[in-house]
Amino acid sequence: MLRTLTLTLLLASPLLAPPMASADTLGDQTWAVSGTISLVGYDVCSPSPCAETINFSFDLYYLSAYTPGIFGYEAHESNLMAIGSGSLGAFTYSFPGGGTAGDASGNYPVCSGGDSNYIGFFDPGHDEIDVHLCDSFADQPVAPSLTWADLYNCATATCQDEFPYGAGSGGGSLTNVTVNPVPEPSTVASLLAGLLAIGTWRRLRICGCGSV
Repeated sequence: MLRTLTLTLLLASPLLAPPMASADTLGDQTWAVSGTISLVGYDVCSPSPCAETINFSFDLYYLSAYTPGIFGYEAHESNLMAIGSGSLGAFTYSFPGGGTAGDASGNYPVCSGGDSNYIGFFDPGHDEIDVHLCDSFADQPVAPSLTWADLYNCATATCQDEFPYGAGSGGGSLTNVTVNPVPEPSTVASLLAGLLAIGTWRRLRICGCGSV
């Protein structure tokens, strides 16, 4: 029996090794992204200045795409979640479907500029807070890097009176940003199967069960 388990373990061991990096595996990779946006406004609130904090999270992945004259990979996001509190009020924003992360012009790649590579969050009054990232369109999929945040549009009088807004307004800062790869289900299943085989083999060795 131990011989059988040893053979099973040897067969499973390649599944426990980390996968080789390639364009295909990176193209299938999803990253879990989270962080905090801090908006600082005018000195018209009590306490002063006006401020809003938004904790956000989303998943980001790449799909092959074409922008005029260039083939590459386009960033897409899903499972957007934002929880805000402060002068604009408390709110929770959720958008499971997501979409592309970038502007319609397909800039390649853009890590700066007024209205480029954005992912938008909205409060109940439809004020729009954007977070921006590098490489929304890239030669190869890469781990996303967030660059800055801004209060892109104020749809409410409160927002207009209390905060600077507009593309690249500089009214936002990013902190606590994390970017972690999400394990593929097949990888997790293979890892669990291998760990189970190791555990069973060790228990049988300790108790001396079966033939060697």
